[in-house]
Amino acid sequence: LFDVSFKVGLRVTGADREFVADQFLTCNLRAMRPGDVQYACVLDSKGLVLDDAFVYLTEDSVEILTSGCHSKQVIDYLGQYVVYVRRTGADVAFGLSPCTSVVALQGPKSREALIEALQQLGASGVQLTTLGEAGVPLSPRVLEGMPYMSALAARSDEGETAVLLCAGTTGEDGFELVAPPGLLVLKLAQALLERKPLVRPAGVYCLDMLRMEAGLPRVGADIPSGKITPIRAALSWTLDQSKMRSHLMFGWQKLFFQLAKGPKFRRVGLLLDGPAHAGCRLLSNPHRQPIGEIASSAWSPELQCRVAQAYVRPEYAKANKHVLVTVPYNLPMHKMRKRSIKHWLRSGMLRAAYR
Repeated sequence: LFDVSFKVGLRVTGADREFVADQFLTCNLRAMRPGDVQYACVLDSKGLVLDDAFVYLTEDSVEILTSGCHSKQVIDYLGQYVVYVRRTGADVAFGLSPCTSVVALQGPKSREALIEALQQLGASGVQLTTLGEAGVPLSPRVLEGMPYMSALAARSDEGETAVLLCAGTTGEDGFELVAPPGLLVLKLAQALLERKPLVRPAGVYCLDMLRMEAGLPRVGADIPSGKITPIRAALSWTLDQSKMRSHLMFGWQKLFFQLAKGPKFRRVGLLLDGPAHAGCRLLSNPHRQPIGEIASSAWSPELQCRVAQAYVRPEYAKANKHVLVTVPYNLPMHKMRKRSIKHWLRSGMLRAAYR
């Protein structure tokens, strides 16, 4: 059980909400129904990734649950664009979602744990329903066959509502519970933590290890906000090409060009046999030419080695490709000549070749 309340929820409302949100999201909102969830990238006007998000629809709004990285800049950018669109007569409004408490339950037995928790809370007035104001009551056993990337709601007698997203950023089966601060989210978290040893609390480092093993990117580490496209970040599968062909997505020309020609670098996963970390350069083997850079790394208990995500040239973005990593270290200046010291300091990150 993770506390991921650092995520920031955005809400787009109004009659033209889907038309406007479709322009800065890579998923196709018009192909979704209330209760559907999609993973998407939030783009700027140049087609660069500002953030990634889980997007789901309700009867009267588009809900965007972003990762929370650079949230102030993302909110300012999208807010200014919505203000510009409103001047053309579009009926749309943009703001923060009141659902600021986010709890993630991840793991292969997450459905079993959540069913037991909801059955326990049923006596205190917590009911599982469909999304919408007139939600249809459901049995907790419905969660056993709940499709991945879908959403339901949990309601209490006090009028509080929590959204259950069957999604996650760990690569495992699980749920993300999104709710306003209140008693309902506390009851859900306490009921889940009582399911020992089935449910245990975990921290952000554990979350980072799981998403690294699954090969999922993190904005701010693997994806620098506002600098690369979804294609370079190996997220081209999130692009809806029907929107691009209709010129309804930000940066559609640049994205089509990169799809045809290919990016200069691609995001890949690495298995490391040494203590490499973010910022280390990658070299070709055996010619030792610079080919990329590591973006983030973590220890993998499952693989018993360090795993990393990096950006490399496309010709090296292949399975079972062996590359070299330069790990910078302090030069032994006490036994080096001045000319040698100047030479290796000018080499920057490649000074590891001194060994």
